[in-house]
Amino acid sequence: MQNLEQRIRSSRFFERFSHSASRPLTESLFVRLLGLVYLAAFASLWPQIVGLIGSRGVSPTTALLDAIRRDYGGHVFLTVPSLFWFHPTDHTLIAFCALGCLASILLVACVFTRLAAFACFVLYLSVVSIGEPFLNFQWDALLLESGFLALFIGAPWLVWAYRFLLFRLMFESGIIKLASHDPNWRNLHALRYHFMTQPLPNPIAYYTYRAPDPLLDVSTLMTLVIELLAPFLLFGPRPVRLAGAGVLIFLQVLIL
Repeated sequence: MQNLEQRIRSSRFFERFSHSASRPLTESLFVRLLGLVYLAAFASLWPQIVGLIGSRGVSPTTALLDAIRRDYGGHVFLTVPSLFWFHPTDHTLIAFCALGCLASILLVACVFTRLAAFACFVLYLSVVSIGEPFLNFQWDALLLESGFLALFIGAPWLVWAYRFLLFRLMFESGIIKLASHDPNWRNLHALRYHFMTQPLPNPIAYYTYRAPDPLLDVSTLMTLVIELLAPFLLFGPRPVRLAGAGVLIFLQVLIL
């Protein structure tokens, strides 16, 4: 009986300890991984940003800024929130990427974490705001939203904010497919063409594209079901949340 009581006490102590220690550990891991994502974003932009949106690039930013200045007058910064307004040169674009990489490394190392997170967010916002048509994809918006929320790391409401962000990302991904008026999503034929036209193909896509049509149609149905229903599991009790997270991770692995 005494041994049983000791086990119960030890298990309760472990439960309290795990609850108190798990959140800081999770936050630290999340911040470091967010820093890696920022680093990948800035490092990939660095060698090509001048060629894309520089003064002699594919889509020069100066033309965009001139049009915004002409249309919005003194409200340009609110319309396009970018530090590029203060010094619109190609060297500034390169500096954004270089400083972004430095801030990302600090974020990965959890050194000056809040300052590094703020720098990453402001610099990436400065680039994305002037980077169309190359930086107006959902992953750019997702990184900005995730980075903005990271400025409040440690806040008790932050976990729910990220759950809601993930909910919106996945649920709206399903809604937009059905609301796009593309009949291939409604008749479940979308994946018959997806693997041939996907923007980031991989070697497996070659074989998946040649899978039987019924299998691809079932996969399309599964995609819609997961994106429209699984996000609601994120707001349930812990076992339900874990199940929802597992389903969403499974979908992301298949997408990759």
